[in-house]
Amino acid sequence: MSDVILCECGAQYDLADFDGALYVPAAETIRPRLAALAAAARERGVPRVALVVGHKAGDPDLAEGKPDYKTTFPAHCMAGEDGARQIPESAFERSVEIPREPHADRPVRESLRAYRNEILFEVAGFDPWTHPSMPTLLEVLEPKKVVVYGLPADKLVAKVVDGLLERNVAVAVVADASKPFDGKAWEALKAGWAEKGVEVLAHDQVF
Repeated sequence: MSDVILCECGAQYDLADFDGALYVPAAETIRPRLAALAAAARERGVPRVALVVGHKAGDPDLAEGKPDYKTTFPAHCMAGEDGARQIPESAFERSVEIPREPHADRPVRESLRAYRNEILFEVAGFDPWTHPSMPTLLEVLEPKKVVVYGLPADKLVAKVVDGLLERNVAVAVVADASKPFDGKAWEALKAGWAEKGVEVLAHDQVF
């Protein structure tokens, strides 16, 4: 069992770089905080799960025509391409890698049990709960609390937080290590989560 785990979302070139295919505004300003959280977790032996988007052609949230930037987006974080890679501030020294389409539950479970501190978890879009191994991840790590942050805050981070709340897992959000597409939507999300008992923290309050 892990008392606390970190869940870092979308720290990838296409989302975090100004020239990325789906740049999240002001994402570069949180990169030093992503690095600080990664280093602190590594020093303390706290598990860090990096949720990374690994798109494939034909995924339903990739627009064939003009994207609406709500449910459809331009092609981004395409699996195997540079834009899908982790930025240096987030990159693992050693990790267990869970692909977006695992072959079976047992090897996933065994991998997580063998090495649980740095986990690269590939998802098909901004809803990680569509991944068949998300329940396995929670079952193996058994966190008392999950600290969530990253990009985009009003999409991937929001989906993670809402899913954890539905599963009765305590959640904290690192507000100054997260950036949204829509600032107003992000403020409304944080206010709503606070009413549900979610802690809203600064990065230097996590440890």
